[in-house]
Amino acid sequence: MASKYFTWTSICPLLVFLCLNQDVVVAQITYPTPTDFKNFLTNDPYDSYNKNIFPRVNQADNVTVTIQFYLIAITSFDEVNGQIKTVGYYDISWENQLLTWTTTQSSMDNMLIGQDNFWRPNIVMRNSVDKLEEIGSKYYRIRIEKNGTHEWLVGAISKTACTVDVTYYPFDRQTCSIILTSWGYSPKQVVLTSDYSTIDLVHYEKSLEWDLESTTVESDLSGSAPTISFKLHLKRKPAFFIVNMVVPILILGMLNSFVFLLPQESGERVGYAITAFLTFAVFLTMVSDGLPKTSSPMSQLSYFLAIMMTISSVTTFLTILTLRIFHMDENTKPPRWLRLFVAFFLCDTCRKYCCKSKEEKEKIKAREKKRRKREKELKKKKKNKEEIQVQDLDDEEDEEEEYDEDGYKIDKDFTKHIDWKLTAQTIDVLLFFIFTAGSSCVCYFFLGPLFNYASI
Repeated sequence: MASKYFTWTSICPLLVFLCLNQDVVVAQITYPTPTDFKNFLTNDPYDSYNKNIFPRVNQADNVTVTIQFYLIAITSFDEVNGQIKTVGYYDISWENQLLTWTTTQSSMDNMLIGQDNFWRPNIVMRNSVDKLEEIGSKYYRIRIEKNGTHEWLVGAISKTACTVDVTYYPFDRQTCSIILTSWGYSPKQVVLTSDYSTIDLVHYEKSLEWDLESTTVESDLSGSAPTISFKLHLKRKPAFFIVNMVVPILILGMLNSFVFLLPQESGERVGYAITAFLTFAVFLTMVSDGLPKTSSPMSQLSYFLAIMMTISSVTTFLTILTLRIFHMDENTKPPRWLRLFVAFFLCDTCRKYCCKSKEEKEKIKAREKKRRKREKELKKKKKNKEEIQVQDLDDEEDEEEEYDEDGYKIDKDFTKHIDWKLTAQTIDVLLFFIFTAGSSCVCYFFLGPLFNYASI
C-alpha cells in the first residue's frame, strides 16, 4: 500500500547523498591514459618480450591460428592464363602466452601496435602467380589483449592460379582456391584453421560475369606445412555468349544445308557455301582466343565448330560436284546405274506398279491368264508342230507388251527420260535432307549436353 503513496520527497535524501559524493563515484571509474600506454611499453611484460621466440611457454606446444576471409570483390578472371584476381581481407588471430598481463601490471586492456613488434605465423599465399611473400606490411597493426590474444587484420589484393575446366563453355562452372600456408612451420608447430566453414560475404560486391554459387573453407595438416584453402565455386553468366555466339552458330548451322536448294542457274551456290565455311572458321577462332591453350579438356563448343566447319567444307565440295553434273552435255545420258538410283529416289518404279487404274489391272490379269493357257496348249502338241506354234506365239507377243508373272507390264528401260539436269536436281534434294539431318544430330549431340549442364 505504501508504494501507492510514493512521492519525489522519498528520494530526495538519496539525490542529496549522490551529489555530495560525486567525486568519490567518478574516482572509481578510471580510463587508460597516454602515461599508462607509455608505462606499458617500458615495463614488463612488453619490455622483456622478444618477438623471435615461439609464443608458447612450452616450446613443444603448437599455436592454433584462426583465419577468417572476408571477400570484397572478384575483379577479374583470366581463363586463358588460369588466373583469378580477388580483393578482400583476413582476420587472423592466435594466442601469445609470452605476452599477457594483469590489471595490477597495467590498466591497459588492449592496444594496437605495429605488426613488426610481435611474432607472426608467416602467412604466405602459396598459389600466388605474382610473388611468394608474407602477407601484410609494416603499416598494419596488431591488436593485443591482456589475455594474450592477438588479432591481425590484413588486406589483400591477390592474383592466384586457378585450374580452368572449359568443357561446358560458356555454361561452365569453375572452382578457384586461395591457399594460405604458414611458411617455415610444420603442422606440429602451427595449425591453420577457421571458425567458419564458408567465406564471409558481408562486404561482397557481385561480379558482372560470374555468379558466386557457394564458398568452402578447408584446412589441411597432412602435408609438410599447414595450409588452409578458401574455395570459390563460380558459375559463368552465359547470356552475353548465348546472344553473341551460340545463337548465330545455330542459325548458321541450319542455313548451311540450304545451299542445295539454290537454283543451279543462280551462280551463287559456291559463293554461299564458301561464305558459310569461312564464317564457321571465324567463330572457331573467336572461341579459341577466349579459352586456355590446352588439349585436355577442350570445350565441346570447339569440337562442334570444328565438325560444322568440316561439314561446311564437304558441302562446298558436293555443291561444286552437283554443278558439274548439272552442266554436263545434254546429248549424253547418265550411266544406267545412276539413272536407276534417281528413278528409285523419284519412285518411278512405285508409280509404274501402284499408279494404275483398277480396270487396267483387270485387263492385264486377263491377258496374262490367256497367255498362260495358250502356253499349256502348245506344250501338248507334237514336237514338229510345237516349233511352228512357238514361233507364231513369239511373233504375236512381240506385237504385244511384255508382262511379269503378276500380270504387270515390264518396261525394259523406264529411265530414258532421266537426264543430267534431273539427276543433279535429285541429288541436291537428297543432300539437303542428309545434311539437315546430320547438322541437327551434331547440334543435339554437342550442344544438348551444354544446355543440360546449364540447367543443373
